[in-house]
Amino acid sequence: MLLTRLQEGLVLTRSSFSLVNLVERLVAGDGLPRNEHTVIRADRAGFVDYRHPDLAWTHAKRVADLQAYYRDNSPVDAETWLADLATVSQWVKRIEDRGGRVVFFREPVSGESLELDEINFPRERYWNAYARVSPATMIDFRDVPALSSLPLPDTSHIDGADIPRFTKALAKVIQHGGP
Repeated sequence: MLLTRLQEGLVLTRSSFSLVNLVERLVAGDGLPRNEHTVIRADRAGFVDYRHPDLAWTHAKRVADLQAYYRDNSPVDAETWLADLATVSQWVKRIEDRGGRVVFFREPVSGESLELDEINFPRERYWNAYARVSPATMIDFRDVPALSSLPLPDTSHIDGADIPRFTKALAKVIQHGGP
């Protein structure tokens, strides 16, 4: 509770504004962080409020960050990626053999973020290929109309106001064992 109160009033107590993060951002040429759209509640749950005035900057920054990520982190080929997931499938089987249930969920993205993801990880060659052999339940947001229709102001995150609708839709899909 004390940390939450400090973080609400002192920007330097928020992790994105810590000394290490500030130095890393400045060295990388990223400038100071902009977090005016992140809201932290007293229970330390956070959400994004996209009613702030600089949504165009947030959108452009999100897309630029994803472009830089893919430029600096080339994906492995689909066959290697799928082979590497054999170990993950063994973990899933062990969990499920003990009565657990594993769900892999592809969160909603849209616009340029979805385009970049598809260029680098085409669904058919990556997600769908693993879904065909995975012992886990696989849920891709695109297969669930209630999830694929959520507005994503920065192409990657839902607005805090949509969290209840998102949560209910996802819980319903999980309860039914997938899309």
